[in-house]
Amino acid sequence: MRIRGALLAVSVLLVGTGCASAEEPPTPPSDDVRTTDYEGSGHTPEEVEYAETPPMGGQHDQEPLPCGVYDEPVREENAVHSLEHGAIWVTYDPAQVDAAGVASLESALPGKSIISPYEGLDSPVVATAWNHQLPLDGPDVEGLRDFVDTYLDASTAPEPRVPCDYGVERLEAEDQ
Repeated sequence: MRIRGALLAVSVLLVGTGCASAEEPPTPPSDDVRTTDYEGSGHTPEEVEYAETPPMGGQHDQEPLPCGVYDEPVREENAVHSLEHGAIWVTYDPAQVDAAGVASLESALPGKSIISPYEGLDSPVVATAWNHQLPLDGPDVEGLRDFVDTYLDASTAPEPRVPCDYGVERLEAEDQ
């Protein structure tokens, strides 16, 4: 009986410790990571005016954007839904990043990511996860990998580990 009680106490302690550490937010891989605090948000068919460029969270379309590489700008509201599912969205300014740079980004990213052009960025490349964003001076693969390792499917996303292979058809942004 004492052994069973001791095992139960150890089990409760281990489970409690595991739960507490799973809820702690990850440590940003760089001092340059911008952070905000969006909770899981509702769906809207309307265009959303986001506080950040590109957005890091907030209301979004009902349909996620399938992960992949896009040659044209994508609709923000669909990309934000994918962020909610734990995807990484890497945007680049096409005036500052050439085809070789895009290929470098593509090779550095896992399948659960979106790469798309985004004109008018403050930095040549911006990596975004739900509530987190890292501006990069170019296709900095090492800095990008650290960001991905920290935030891909992280507990900071409201619905992590949802597959990224379905959603709307590839869309061009209507008014970007």
